[in-house]
This record gives sequence, C-alpha cells and structure tokens, in this order.
Amino acid sequence: MRPSSKRLALGLALLLGGCAGDGDPAILTPQGTSPSEPGSAPAVLAIRVLTAGIELDVDGYTIEVANTAWSVAANDSLTIADLLAGDYLIRLGEVAGNCATVDGLDLRAITLSSGTTTSVQFNVLCASTAVPDTAGPAISNAPACYLNGTGCSLNELEQWKEAEEVRIAATQQASQTVYDSLEVVWDTYLRDFPLGQSQFLMCGPLEYEANVRIVGPQGADMSIGPHELHIPPGALSESVVITGEMPVSLLVSVELSPHGLQFAPGVTLVLSYKHCEQLESYEYLVAYLDANRNVLEWPTSRNYSEYEEITADIDHFSKYAVAY
Repeated sequence: MRPSSKRLALGLALLLGGCAGDGDPAILTPQGTSPSEPGSAPAVLAIRVLTAGIELDVDGYTIEVANTAWSVAANDSLTIADLLAGDYLIRLGEVAGNCATVDGLDLRAITLSSGTTTSVQFNVLCASTAVPDTAGPAISNAPACYLNGTGCSLNELEQWKEAEEVRIAATQQASQTVYDSLEVVWDTYLRDFPLGQSQFLMCGPLEYEANVRIVGPQGADMSIGPHELHIPPGALSESVVITGEMPVSLLVSVELSPHGLQFAPGVTLVLSYKHCEQLESYEYLVAYLDANRNVLEWPTSRNYSEYEEITADIDHFSKYAVAY
C-alpha cells in the first residue's frame, strides 16, 4: 500500500524520550546507537488488524508509524520493510465510534531489531450503537454541600439521592440497546478472539444494574448486580450519597461515585466472575482504571476461585475491573 501524506505529531517521538529537529525523521533509536549503522540489515514490521462484531468499520483504519500513515481495511495486514532498528510508536487511527480495541489500547510501543520481523496485532470489536462501557455511569449529581466540603443536610442528601435515581433510570433505559448489541457481539468475540488476548477478564455482558444509598458513619453493605461493596462502621466521617453501577460491558467492572470520595481503611469491593469463562492459568487482580481503561493502580486483591469472586481493599471511589 502507498503511504498517505498524513503526518504524526512530533510529540509521539518525545513520548519515548527522543528528540528531533524539524527535518529529522521520527524514527527512534536506542540511546547511544547510530540510526544508520553501515551494513546493518533492515527491520521489518508486520501488522495485522482483526475486526469482529456487527456494523464493522467500513472505511477501515489508519496505521501510523514513523511519521507516515497507511490505510488498512477492517480485516487486513500490512508489512513495512526497510525500517531502521529502534523504538517505535504504532497507532491505530480513524476507528469508528461504535468500535474499540479489545484491550482498550490504540497505541503500542515496540522495539525493532535489525534483520528480524516483529509482529503486532490490533483486535477490534464493534457493537451496533456504542463501544463497550459507553452505557456506563455519567458524572454523579453531587451537590455543592458535598463539593465544597461543608457537609449536607438530610434534605440535601435526599434531593441528591433522588437526582441519582433519575439519572440511573435514564441510564438503564439507554443501556438496553447496548446490552442487546453486545450479546450478539460476544458470540463473535468467542469465535474470533482467543481468551487471554486482553489484559482484562472479558465476559459475556450483563444487564445494567445500580444501587444508590445514603451512607453515614454507621457504614453499609451494598449489592451492585452480582458484586458487593462493604463499608464498615467508621469508614465515613459524615453522611454521603453513594452510587454503585455495573455498566453494560464485556469487562467485569463497577463504577463507584462520587468519584474521589476517600474513607478510612476497611472498605472492600467484591467482584464476581461467576458468569465468565475463566482462564485457569491466570491470577486475577482488581485494577483501578481511568476513563480510557488505563490501569492507574493495583489495589490489594484476594482471589477466591472456589467462590469465583475477587475482593479488593479500596480507599477511594472510581472505576474498578478484574484484570490479570
């Protein structure tokens, strides 16, 4: 395929610590290595894109490497020869809004060696209306009394809870279409993508579930679909509205709000994977994720395989998922 004229930003090179002038190629080489050693054999990069699901991306994607973009179809392969040995960033671009990479990563960092071929594969899954997780929680309706730290009266807490219940009802209704779509997609995923391709435990979708309660210093136990949140007495210093949501997703995940709420030690989150096809050779962990599925922390986890659930000690509210 012929490369297009699309250019990557120089910032990609800087991500790996490289530096280049305006006219320098964005090919990164290991520190202390010349980018053009005489007699060295070229490196070869073999890229494969596999797309499954429904309503596939008919326009295909772009593969961006070393300041150049190539067009690839939804299920396609691309071989780039005559590359210099060194470190590269590979980006899968122009992915349709109803599709996403299975592992949530569209940027890969690799090292190419002279005289060898390095293979990279992007697995993309498409749903009919939204990518997995987009039916998940919106921003919590936290009022000013909570945000400014003054504390909320009982009346303010009740109003906060009612606002959350309205949001949850709307989210539940919107999630049904995504659930129906992902049920179809899941069969395709099992056929085309071997289990273990993602760093997260991938499972068939469950319908959206949520629970909202006013919780104070006395603590509480909350069920969120098959998952559980245990808040012991004394973990909270004042009453707050707590919302737990299980989004429609191929991940085993929950989102707890208000985001950033911190508490004393002892709060535990139990994630159940009874509905999953487990990978017996993997050690499951709970991961704290950002909005783009990047793992920010690994809270202390205990996997109870006999009960098909994993317990994590958490100290703040955010999004959590089972990974390995």
